[in-house]
Amino acid sequence: DNGEYFQQHEGTAMGNSLSPFIANLFMIKDKFEYFPRVWFRYVDDIFAVFDTNAISLDNFVAKLNNRFPTIKFTYEVEHNEQLPFLDVLVIRNSENKKETATLRYIPNDSHHPFQHKMASFNFLIHRLLNFPLSKERFEHEKQLIKNIAKSNGYSVHLIDKLIRKHKFKRTLYNSSTFRRDTDNSKFASLPYEPKFT
Repeated sequence: DNGEYFQQHEGTAMGNSLSPFIANLFMIKDKFEYFPRVWFRYVDDIFAVFDTNAISLDNFVAKLNNRFPTIKFTYEVEHNEQLPFLDVLVIRNSENKKETATLRYIPNDSHHPFQHKMASFNFLIHRLLNFPLSKERFEHEKQLIKNIAKSNGYSVHLIDKLIRKHKFKRTLYNSSTFRRDTDNSKFASLPYEPKFT
């Protein structure tokens, strides 16, 4: 608060509600002569599968880095057929927790609404039941969820109850003959391109 002002020359302002939107528009606007077979991007994390016969990874990243001097891409290649992406370890259907992951969730004695407290556990259980895991890995992850519940003041029986509820919903859905009509609508997004859109 000493009366100084600074002019920003690159990027968007931190904290501005439009900044993520503008940054996303900027990141999707580029066209590449070679594009990886698989390209998933979430904010600033990208998961890509390359055909290294078509282009080397070093060359591709060098081209990205030469386009915008203020944006630098780095990469990590798979090791032992494993590659972490966000909170998932991509390897024969296994899971990974980021190093920053903790066992802290909304504690049971908090005054939050019950649905808010259960949201994290419902997410973890949904992921547990929908990721294809080996029986051993499934039991390991289930025990981890129970440990999280216990460390936040919840009964481990609550987790068993939620798992039964999720399994029942899935069974009910799979056994129902009622299905919504599927229309053939296709949705697409068109990034702004002057003179074209």
